[in-house]
Amino acid sequence: MLSILCALSSCNKPIVIIPPLYGSNLFITYQNVSGLHSYCTSKVSDKLLWVNPSYAIPPVYNCLFQLLTVYWDNETENYMSRPNTTISVHDFGGDSTVKYIAHGLGGWLRLIESFKSLIQHFKHKGYVVRRDIFAAPFDWRLAVAGLDLFWPNLKNLVEHAYRVNRGQKVTIFGYSCGGFTLQQFLAEHVDQEWKDKYLDRAIFLAPSFGGAGASLPSIYTKTFPIVPIIKNDDLDAMIESMPVVHQHFPNWEIFGDREVIRTPEDNTLYARDVPQFLIDQGKVKGDNIKIMMKAANISSKAPRSPGLPTYIIYNSAVPTDFNLKFKNGYNKDPIVEKTGGDGTVFAAGPEYACNHWTAPVKCLDLYKDSELFEHQPLAANPFVHDIIYHLHTTDKWMHSNTTRKIIRAPLVEITSNNSYTIRNDIRPKKIIMKKVVSEEI
Repeated sequence: MLSILCALSSCNKPIVIIPPLYGSNLFITYQNVSGLHSYCTSKVSDKLLWVNPSYAIPPVYNCLFQLLTVYWDNETENYMSRPNTTISVHDFGGDSTVKYIAHGLGGWLRLIESFKSLIQHFKHKGYVVRRDIFAAPFDWRLAVAGLDLFWPNLKNLVEHAYRVNRGQKVTIFGYSCGGFTLQQFLAEHVDQEWKDKYLDRAIFLAPSFGGAGASLPSIYTKTFPIVPIIKNDDLDAMIESMPVVHQHFPNWEIFGDREVIRTPEDNTLYARDVPQFLIDQGKVKGDNIKIMMKAANISSKAPRSPGLPTYIIYNSAVPTDFNLKFKNGYNKDPIVEKTGGDGTVFAAGPEYACNHWTAPVKCLDLYKDSELFEHQPLAANPFVHDIIYHLHTTDKWMHSNTTRKIIRAPLVEITSNNSYTIRNDIRPKKIIMKKVVSEEI
């Protein structure tokens, strides 16, 4: 019956997509807020906060830092925004707030892309936003331990996508912190009966549940990766308070006894030692310790299997910040040593999932040390777009009998017209063939 109905009208397989860290626009309402700088607007109603170009001008960017800062609510023992402020997302299910990280200033800030080109790729295949492709923006500051309001909204969105597409099971996709969010949703916030009814697969792109390289150096040096040239007290307070920063310290179980910090005394510290180290060094103080430890309740545990056929796309070939060595004492910035990843997300996270998750799981290591295959550009990479669409619309990979859980991608060259060429003539023993890209992935 479903095939007959689909033949009579457009009936693409539905997909719900979860954006990355920074990838959801945030809006703010406030008045009577104490402690803001005198040059900050005294009252706003549902105004674009992240990122509004009006906040890009000094010293007004300090207002942005103050308003993004997270606080601890001792009554609820949970995260909260600055008192007398409300931060929210818009267009849940639509795409208007997940296309670009920033808007305005003659359009130049729109070069900072979130999901614009990926959504456009699906539109070229006949997809329509809110009909068969749906986006789930979230307050990324609070990810993932503080997303209590997001989980029921995401669940309702999946059920809506299922209903409006005549009972077709939904693909759910997450990129970066959106992948971490997706893993938590599937493993911790919905039961297997619900997943079996509404979903048939999960696709992850560079999921960050193992940790991210910028997180620990950022909180130690109080540097914001997007604007590393700015350093001041307002930025320090924002970085120290953000759950999403703490959440992306190296996962305790995944990294186990791998050295994460080397002290001036030549002692080795591990992922499990990071919170106490930051407290001892005065890098996390006061209520921010409670914020950090709530996040640690998640990052101290191994990420559990999502309970669905799963495909993970990641990159292990880009040197990624990992190990801090305080050779010259704590008063000097540490030497940062590298590990495998995509320049932001550690490869160890996806590889742990590939090797330990019980649900059917397949993994593709892009294995390319190239700017266009680094973390942020992956969202706009045409090769990656084709893989995601193929994984979403075909089933063969879900039923493959191969015992290889991780396969290595071919050498891919991205061309100037936003297309790509697969070079099967290079590294033939270390790549998968073009045939595999079209049939097994």
